[in-house]
Amino acid sequence: MDSQSTNAPSASPTSSSAAEFDQAGETAQGAVDFLTDFDLDENSNDPPQLRVQNEGQVNRSLIARDAIRDSGFSAILQRVQYGTHEGAPACLIVIDLSFRFIGRTLSRYSHGKVEVKFSKAVDPSNHQIASPSPSEDPKVVNMAPKEVYGIVKVVEERKYREVSIPVMFESPVGISAGVEAKFGSEDNEHQEHRMEIHGDLYWDDDHMDAACGATWDLRENEAQKDGIFRSFRAAMVVENPPDVAMWMHVVVVPSVKFSINPARLFSKTDYLGRLLQKNDDPVLLDGKTPRGAPVGQGVDFSSPQFPWASVVWIPSEYKSRLLAQIVEDNQSTPAPPPSTAGS
Repeated sequence: MDSQSTNAPSASPTSSSAAEFDQAGETAQGAVDFLTDFDLDENSNDPPQLRVQNEGQVNRSLIARDAIRDSGFSAILQRVQYGTHEGAPACLIVIDLSFRFIGRTLSRYSHGKVEVKFSKAVDPSNHQIASPSPSEDPKVVNMAPKEVYGIVKVVEERKYREVSIPVMFESPVGISAGVEAKFGSEDNEHQEHRMEIHGDLYWDDDHMDAACGATWDLRENEAQKDGIFRSFRAAMVVENPPDVAMWMHVVVVPSVKFSINPARLFSKTDYLGRLLQKNDDPVLLDGKTPRGAPVGQGVDFSSPQFPWASVVWIPSEYKSRLLAQIVEDNQSTPAPPPSTAGS
């Protein structure tokens, strides 16, 4: 009998603190209901919005969204710009991500993951038709940000250290022996904590020669326990032939300090199970239609002069390291010799 049966203890919802489920509500398989401060009305007649549908749109603005009570997230397509990358046709894609939650509660987003993957749109009206050859899928050649760090929080802890020092001496029978003298000392130890975002290119087993996407991992400041960054902007440069449509698949997975009976996640009739199985349609990019104002001159995304700082926005109060791969490469490339024209 699982924890949803009439014999299981019922959990009364609260708005200010987590409702504690009786640990005696274990199922025979070991599933346990435990802490949550989400107040879900399972008897509501209003069906949850299970997914964002594309419905033939190009450059759909709303990529993905989800919300439960005071927590939620959204991903918005901010820019689509066509140009070149090292001579190959390419597209710059920029996404704005926002996270809404109450800090310092169990329902805060303590960490999260954003995954973006691209595939060739064999049929622009049906994203479920996959390309027969992964080599035809778009190639992600650059992304930003690579790293973002929040303001450092320093925590001071007093540590007591016990040091053991061997002391050697000669025994009466001439055999060397030893004892240990122990000394204690105290000192202060400083530990730094901060919010972090780490991004990287994404490969899978079907795309061995080039990245097919990008990922970003977000972590909260463990000292403050106030959640992850509430917003950031992500950018990718994707090589793809002109006028060839592609799908952009975006998955946002924020993690909160709550859980449920795992058996409920696989139930298509359970309210919470249906909500967590939400699967938004990918975004259709047709290979020619831009979105947003263009950035840069000549639109060469591999140029050292391309204004990355105008593309990827980071809140000014955060200490950030905005390192796109091409920027790193350009910094390590020797500068050309000065021109001697006119001398």
